Amino acid sequence: MFLESQQNFWEPPTVNTIKINFDGAAGVKGYACSAVAGDNKAKFQGYQSRDLNFTTAVEAEAFGALLGIELDIRHGWRNVVLEGDALNIINTLKYKHLPFPWRIQYIISRIRDSVHNFNSIEFRFIKKEANNVAHSLAAHDVSTHASDVWLSTPPSCTAPLIESEASSVL
Repeated sequence: MFLESQQNFWEPPTVNTIKINFDGAAGVKGYACSAVAGDNKAKFQGYQSRDLNFTTAVEAEAFGALLGIELDIRHGWRNVVLEGDALNIINTLKYKHLPFPWRIQYIISRIRDSVHNFNSIEFRFIKKEANNVAHSLAAHDVSTHASDVWLSTPPSCTAPLIESEASSVL
C-alpha cells in the first residue's frame, strides 16, 4: 500500500500533537531543507533550516525530514506527525520493506533510530500546495545560504503564510 493525499491545504494536528512539515529545495545556488512545527491551533512552534552542499534533491528532502525529527527531540515533543510532499521519503519511512536510494541510507537510518524518542509518530504525505510554509522556508534558505533555528516567532518572510494557513483552517 502506498500513500496518497487528496488534501490541498495544511491541516492542524489533533490536540497534544505537534505537526512538523518538511521540505527540500534546489536552486541555482544549491540546496537547502527546512522543517516547521505547528500545534493543534495552527500556532507556530519552531523552525529549523540547513544549507546543504554536495547533495541531490532526494537527499535534501530526506535531510528535511531529519531536521523535523531533530526539532521534535530538541523540544521534547512526544506525539508527532511528520509531514512532507516527498512521497518517496514518506513511503520509505512508513514502509520499511521498500527499497530506497543508497544516497539517503544514513539519513533514513538516523530517522528510524530516533523513533523510540516518541510516544507516537506518524509519517504523512501531503500535496505540495499544502506544504507552502516549509517550501517557502527551504527556497528562501537556498537563495540566502542560511542555516537557521527559530524557536519563538516565525521568520518574517513566512509570517503572512503562517497566518493565512491558520485563518483558513480554524
